[in-house]
Amino acid sequence: SYEQEVFYAAAKHLPVVADLSVLSSGIMVVVGPTGAGKTTTIAKLAARWCLQHGSQDLALVSTDGYRIGARDQLMTYARILGAPMHAANSGADLARVLDRLRSKKLILIDTAGMGPRDVRLTEQLAALKLGAARARVLLALPAQGEAHALEEIVQAFAPLTPAACVLTKVDEAASLGAVISTTLRHRLKIAYVCDGQRVPEDLHGAHQRRVWLVRAALALQEARPPARDEAYYARHFGRARSHA
Repeated sequence: SYEQEVFYAAAKHLPVVADLSVLSSGIMVVVGPTGAGKTTTIAKLAARWCLQHGSQDLALVSTDGYRIGARDQLMTYARILGAPMHAANSGADLARVLDRLRSKKLILIDTAGMGPRDVRLTEQLAALKLGAARARVLLALPAQGEAHALEEIVQAFAPLTPAACVLTKVDEAASLGAVISTTLRHRLKIAYVCDGQRVPEDLHGAHQRRVWLVRAALALQEARPPARDEAYYARHFGRARSHA
């Protein structure tokens, strides 16, 4: 049927990272707005690594010196995993920390959550460019976000040239159309899908969830109530007058 053709075409063209091994070593920075789930995503990535390789070649780094207790959360995860956690307060500080950790096979860097219009964002981006120039960047995109907000997020973090994105909070989204459209428009590959708080179970490779994502997007779209635009109100108020 036509609907099936559209479905499979959408799944085929969904931009995903086919080989996640390219993102499972070296230095990885997770960036994104406040509340996008960056720290939890790092915990999931770290736990997945530990299950496969152990914790001896893993290190966690926090550059979030803004939020009270932000580093405590990452420290708790590091303690559970048996991996070291380091803090960096500037670009130069981050460079020194990464130099000390150069023997580690995977370094995951947590960053402060900042909105696209936060005046401190430019400072943070500059610090990451200075201190972690060789790092690959993962952009955390909250799946429940509206189209205009997601567009602002992608544009705000574009100077870091993200290697891919992570769709977070998929389980909280009433629609996936906006986040999928955003990745398509910017040709931003999806590396992982996060659909819950469990570590590491709720982290999935997007290449394995390609069809599931499109199917979920279509199901949510069909379940949504009709848009209440001008035509909607004209139609329903017209019926009300005719019965008055």
